[in-house]
Amino acid sequence: MSITFTTKKVLGAVLAAALLSGTAIVSIAPAQAASVKQGAACSVAGAKSKSGATTYTCGTNPVTPTSMKLVWLTSNCINQGSTFKVAQSANNTSAGVLSQLQTAIAANQTELTNAQTALAAANAKQYFISTDQTTKTKIYATGLAAAITALQAKLAADQTAYAAATALADKTAWQTAITQRSGLIQVLTHEQNILNTSVTNAQTNLTTLNSQLTTLTGPGGGSATAKATLATATKSLAAACKAGL
Repeated sequence: MSITFTTKKVLGAVLAAALLSGTAIVSIAPAQAASVKQGAACSVAGAKSKSGATTYTCGTNPVTPTSMKLVWLTSNCINQGSTFKVAQSANNTSAGVLSQLQTAIAANQTELTNAQTALAAANAKQYFISTDQTTKTKIYATGLAAAITALQAKLAADQTAYAAATALADKTAWQTAITQRSGLIQVLTHEQNILNTSVTNAQTNLTTLNSQLTTLTGPGGGSATAKATLATATKSLAAACKAGL
C-alpha cells in the first residue's frame, strides 16, 4: 500500500512539531535569508536566521538598551553586549566607592580644620596662674603648654613651702593650694591631650583616605581600570553591533 506525502502535509507536521517543542520557526526564503543583515528589523524575539556562515538572532540592540525595537543581531554583538554590561556594572561600583571615599575625605578635612582651630584658640588663650603677693598683680600664661608648665612650677614651689611650714594653719593653706593647682593641671593636660589627639587622628585618617584615593584613581587603580575596561567594551560593542554586518 503506497502512501503519498504532499508538501502541505509535510509542512503541517513540521509546524506541529515546532509548536510542541516551543521553538520559534522563522520562514525565510533563500533570497530573503541572503539579505538578512545586522540591524534589519525582525518580528519574533529569539528567532534565528542563517545567512551564509552567519547566524542571526532576533532581539533588542545592546547598543541602545532603552529601545524595544527588534532587530537581527550577530552572536558577536550579543556576546559583546554581555561583556559591556559586566564592565558597566564594575565601573558603576567603582564610581560608588570613589564617591564614598571623596565624601569621607571631605568630612575628615572639616574635622581636621575644626580640631586645628580649637587647638589654635587654646594656644592663644590667656590662662590665670597666680597673683603676685607683693604687687597683687595677676600672672597669666599664654597657651595650654605654657600654662601647664607655669602651674607645674608653682606646684613645685607650693610643695617646697608646705614642707618648710611648721604651723598647722600654714600647712593647711599650702595643702589647699597644692590640691587646687594639681586639679587645674589635670584639667588643662586633659584638654591639651584631647585637642592634640583630635588633630592627630584627623591627620592620620586623611593620610589613609588620600592613599586609598590615589590607589583607586591612580594608574592601574580600580577606578582607572574600570573606566579603561568600560571604554574598551564600549568601542568593542559599537564595532560588533554595527548595522549591516
